Amino acid sequence: MSKGEVNVYVCEKCKRHTVTIDRDEGTTPFLLGCRADGTTHGCKGMAQSSFYRPAFEHGPPTWEWYKPDQDELHRTRDANMLRHYAMGGLNIRKVKP
Repeated sequence: MSKGEVNVYVCEKCKRHTVTIDRDEGTTPFLLGCRADGTTHGCKGMAQSSFYRPAFEHGPPTWEWYKPDQDELHRTRDANMLRHYAMGGLNIRKVKP
């Protein structure tokens, strides 16, 4: 999607949501491990994208999608993530206060 777009992921297990923002242009996943509790492990459920059309009111983004820099790319050892980045995929991190 476009830089600045907000998306909401809804967890199929706990029904809570994770609000994200795209800091850079690129590709984001359809499914995301639940982060509704503010951590990377959440309830262990999978959250589904609202395709940038949330059907309910949501708060501010707490996670952001960004393009990894060269240093981060060199540190990445996961072949699947490297392929994701090579095809324009973005990485995720908590929004800094």
